[in-house]
Amino acid sequence: MWPLSLESVAFEEAVAWFRAKVPMPRAEWDALSARAKEKAFTVSGVAQLDVLHDVWKAIDKALAEGTTLRDFQKEVRDKLEAAWAGTVDNPPWRMETIFRTNVQLAYSAGRWRQLQDPAVKESHPFLRYDAVLDDRVTAVCKACDGTLLPREHPFWATHVPPLHFNCRSAIVPLTAEDAGELGVTDDVTGAAAHEGFGVEAGVGQW
Repeated sequence: MWPLSLESVAFEEAVAWFRAKVPMPRAEWDALSARAKEKAFTVSGVAQLDVLHDVWKAIDKALAEGTTLRDFQKEVRDKLEAAWAGTVDNPPWRMETIFRTNVQLAYSAGRWRQLQDPAVKESHPFLRYDAVLDDRVTAVCKACDGTLLPREHPFWATHVPPLHFNCRSAIVPLTAEDAGELGVTDDVTGAAAHEGFGVEAGVGQW
């Protein structure tokens, strides 16, 4: 598990990572290069920049102050539903996806940033994929759950959570002793991440 001090730093890094993102309409976001997209924030179906800013601020508040999905929905529901103008079949589900995916991306970026610290690399040379195994787990996360490999293994170049929208998985750093007790994965059979997910979090931003 993470030492408490590392969790705190990772949280601060998550906020900083998200605040570096610039809200922009989807049409402009689509025209960006893959690297530039890492610095942008958008919401599908929303062209109004003021609405995008409001959604961005609500997610920032969740990261910085710990506000919940329900708080987020209260703040942005009316504006998003007006912007979508009936084009979204299930607005509550779409809002949950926006919230959970962006929050998870930020936390993952914060964790990944901390994992690159030389002291952490030395003390925790192994990483384990940790999925939430309940009735909402996806096939890709179920397949990857428990994968334990050295941090330099190529698996981590394509399997850093989130691996899909609404992903709740995380990476757990382990000492060599812990890895030895649990057993390093012999056969890497984890399924592929969904398009646009799984890359080393924040790799183009730090």
